[in-house]
Amino acid sequence: MQKERVAEAFRNYVDNVLRASFHLTKSRTEAEDCTQEAFFRLLAQPDSMQDSHIKPWLLRTVINLSKNYLRSARHRRTYAQATIRKYDNGVIVLISYSTPVAYIEADG
Repeated sequence: MQKERVAEAFRNYVDNVLRASFHLTKSRTEAEDCTQEAFFRLLAQPDSMQDSHIKPWLLRTVINLSKNYLRSARHRRTYAQATIRKYDNGVIVLISYSTPVAYIEADG
């Protein structure tokens, strides 16, 4: 697709695409990465794509990219590291989506 058409699509739809990704990933950084990837992939699309198809194509692409991120090992590793809590009384709690999945009392 021509760079000018992609630039115009970016100006018109970047907020919608970023919002859709953030809604799924809950991470501004990951939403920005997925949004950037969606627009890069738009460049590879043929010039024959109708203008009325660009926004739905971008939204479907960014949703799929966001879901792929949520299934990725990178997401699971990042989330696990962010949810381990150790308290002064020696209690360690691992939280997954605000639900305790492990409760361990540390020795001494």
